[in-house]
Amino acid sequence: MNQSNSENLIRAIVLQNAIQHNGKAVSGAILGKFLSIKPDEKKNISQISIKISVLTKEINSLSLDQQLNQFKSFQSYLPIDNPKQQKIEKPLKLKNAEHGKVITRFSPNPNFILHLGSARAAILSHDYAKAYNGKFILRFEDTDPKTKKPQLEYYENVRNDLNWLDCTPNEEYIQSKRLEIYYDVARSLINQGNAYICECSQDMFKSLLIKCESCPDRPLSPDINIKRLQKMLDGEYSEGNAVLRIRADLNHPNPAVRDWPAMRIINTDNHPHPLVKNKFKVWPLYNFSCSIDDHLLGITHIIRGVEHITNGIKQRQIYEYMKWTYPTEIHYGRVSLEKNILSKSDILEGIETKKFQGYDDPRLGTLVALRKRGFQSNTLRNLIHNVGIHPSKAQIEWSNLEAMNRKIIDPISNRRFVILSPYKLTIEGLKDVKSVILPLHPEQPIRGNRKIEIKENNGKIIVYVDKNDLMKVGVGGSLRLKGFINIQIKSINESSSANFEGYDLNNALKSKYPIIHWLPYNSFCNVKILWDDATSIKCIGESGLESEKIDNLIQMERIGFARIDEKKKDLISIVYSHQ
Repeated sequence: MNQSNSENLIRAIVLQNAIQHNGKAVSGAILGKFLSIKPDEKKNISQISIKISVLTKEINSLSLDQQLNQFKSFQSYLPIDNPKQQKIEKPLKLKNAEHGKVITRFSPNPNFILHLGSARAAILSHDYAKAYNGKFILRFEDTDPKTKKPQLEYYENVRNDLNWLDCTPNEEYIQSKRLEIYYDVARSLINQGNAYICECSQDMFKSLLIKCESCPDRPLSPDINIKRLQKMLDGEYSEGNAVLRIRADLNHPNPAVRDWPAMRIINTDNHPHPLVKNKFKVWPLYNFSCSIDDHLLGITHIIRGVEHITNGIKQRQIYEYMKWTYPTEIHYGRVSLEKNILSKSDILEGIETKKFQGYDDPRLGTLVALRKRGFQSNTLRNLIHNVGIHPSKAQIEWSNLEAMNRKIIDPISNRRFVILSPYKLTIEGLKDVKSVILPLHPEQPIRGNRKIEIKENNGKIIVYVDKNDLMKVGVGGSLRLKGFINIQIKSINESSSANFEGYDLNNALKSKYPIIHWLPYNSFCNVKILWDDATSIKCIGESGLESEKIDNLIQMERIGFARIDEKKKDLISIVYSHQ
C-alpha cells in the first residue's frame, strides 16, 4: 500500500463524508468508498480500517469551516468526472483513411432545424475527421428556392447547433453562391456527349422512361445542347420547359437512374432565393451539385444514411464522366428516438395544428428541444458513437439517453428543494433555530453550501412539505426533514401540526423514517415547471433558486434534474430533464 497516496485519499473521503453530515463523518460508508476506488487494497483492509478510524476521529474534532478549508487541499485525490472531458470509448477507424488527409462534410438544406437524426451525420463526420487530424466542412445545400426553399434563420440555426455539438467546421460553403461552377461542369459534360437538354414534358419523359426508350432530344449534337443550355441561362425557356439530363443506361433496373435530371429552371421572380434573390434561373438538383462539390472540396469520406445509396449511383456517373476519383462511402441506417418525434413533416404539422408549442417542444427530438431540457452535447455524442455506423435501423431507447445525460450532469447540478404540492405544517418544540446549512452537492463539498433561513416564534416554526409525503406518513407517523430535524405528525388538516423529535440522522435512519424535502414558510420563491410531456405546473422552490443563472442545471431533490429556463421578478421557470 502506498501510504502517502492512500492516506491522502482516505482523508479526502472522510472530509467529504463529514461535510455531507454537517461536520460529523459516518465511518461506515468510508471504507466501502475507498475500496470502490482502490479495489486492489482489499489485502490491506486491516491497516486501512485503522487509518480510517484515526482520521475520522481527527476530522470530526474540527469545525465545519476547518473541514471545508482542508477539503480544498485534498479534493484532487478523489476521482470526479469532468463533463467537459467525457471520452469516447470506441476508437474511430475509417477504411481507406490516411492521417492528415481525411476530409468529411455535413451538408444540410437550411430549410429546417437540426434534430437527433441530422446530429448523427454531423457528429460522425466531424469526429472521424478530427480523429484523423483532417478537415470537417459545412456545406449548405440550398439550391431549391421553390419546393425546399431555404430560409435565412436556418443558416444561423445550423451554425449555432453545430457549435453546441462541438462540431465547429474548418470551412463553410454555400451552394447558392457557387452556381457558375455547376454551369461550367454542365458545359463540359455536354461537350463530352454525356449530358443533354431535354425539352420533353414531364409526362412524356416519364412514359419513355418506363418503356426504356430514348428522349427525342437525346441524340442531338453537343453544339445544339450548348446553345440550349445558354438559352436556359438567358431566361429564354420558361420553368418546366427544359431540363439538363445526364446520359445514363436506359435499361438500368432502377428507373430513377435512367437519364436523371441534373439542372432545371425555377422562376425566381416568383420564388426568390433568400441569398441571391432572382439573379439565377437555372438551378442544380441535389446529385449534380453534390457530386461536383464533393470533388472540388476534396471530400475523401462521405458518411450518410442508407437512403442515399441510389444517389450514390448517380453521383458516381458524374465522377466517371469527369474522370474523378470517387470518395469512400459509408452508410448508416435511420435513427428513431423512442416516444419522440424526428419527422420534419410531423413536426411542422404538429406546430401548425398547435399540437406542439414550437420546435423546442419537450416531446420532440430536435436539438433545440433536447438542449432546452438540459441534455448535453456530449450525451448525444456518446450515444451516437455507441450506436455506431450500421446500415440497419437504430432504435434509441429514451432511458439510455437519460442515463448517459445523468452521468454527465450529476456532477455539475446544484441540489435544490422544489415542492410540487405545498402543504403548510406547524412544528412545535424547537428553540433558537435560525437557519439550516445544506450542501449544494452531496459529493462535492467544494461547491459550497446553501443556507435556508428559518423564522422561529415561541418554539414554533412553519414549513411547507409535499402533501403526498404527509398523507403517506399519516397522523402519529414520524419523518425527517432532510438535513434538519425528525418530527412526529400530530394532525393533518387545515392547520396541520407536528412535534419536534430531535436532530439525530442516525436515529431517523435506524427507525426508517421517510426523509422528505421541505421549505420554510417565510422563505421560498414561485416556480413554474415545464414537464417532458409539455404540461406545466406552478409550485414553490427554495429561495436559493433565485441565485441560479439561466441555463444552469439543478437537481430538484427527490424529483429529478432540470434546467433554469427563465427568471422573472416573481417567477422562476424551469424545464424538467429526467430523473
